[in-house]
Amino acid sequence: RRLHRRMMMLTTGARRRGATAPGGYSYTVQPPQRIADGVADGRHYGFPGMAVMPDGSFTAVCRRATEHNPGIDPATHGTLVMYRSTDQGETWAGPTVVQEASGLDLRDPTLSVLSDERLALLCFSYDATIPASTGVRVSYSSNNGATWTTPEALPFAGSGGTGCSGPIVEPTPGHLMAFGYGSGAGVRMVSSTNNGVSWTAQPPFLNTGFAYGTQE
Repeated sequence: RRLHRRMMMLTTGARRRGATAPGGYSYTVQPPQRIADGVADGRHYGFPGMAVMPDGSFTAVCRRATEHNPGIDPATHGTLVMYRSTDQGETWAGPTVVQEASGLDLRDPTLSVLSDERLALLCFSYDATIPASTGVRVSYSSNNGATWTTPEALPFAGSGGTGCSGPIVEPTPGHLMAFGYGSGAGVRMVSSTNNGVSWTAQPPFLNTGFAYGTQE
């Protein structure tokens, strides 16, 4: 997921025409397409996520900064930017700044389309002065990313800060689950049974018993 500095951060390609795939649909693999151009502006674009919206449009998000690893200099802190395509990835509009936080580096954004058609954006924040994660946060959009709710901290259990790298999942309508990692035992998890109105920390799982923590 961590792509090299000044390289294409996100690609699109699979099309449902041409060759036949299992399941009966057909597709054509298109050449990779550059969406975020770090060569042009000298920035680092990384940790991409993408979702297909209910109307068929594509929404992509990634971290934008001057460096892969944040330092004390605010210029190295990541902001989250969004790109949109309404023609199946042929062309893209953006970037639009989705989130930024003074003094913090925002990392590893992911997108999920929920059953109520909201778009959920999950990421974590990092404070280089500690240095450690300061928590996982979620915000929602009901208009395809045009506006977002204020980011809300998720109550992950565990010491040493929690990071995330995967999207929110919804096994049944209104039942949301988010997963994290950090120092200490097991994979961390929080869940909501009321469509994200409130969240509860769950016991870690996949506890290997080793001294080091879980990662992405």
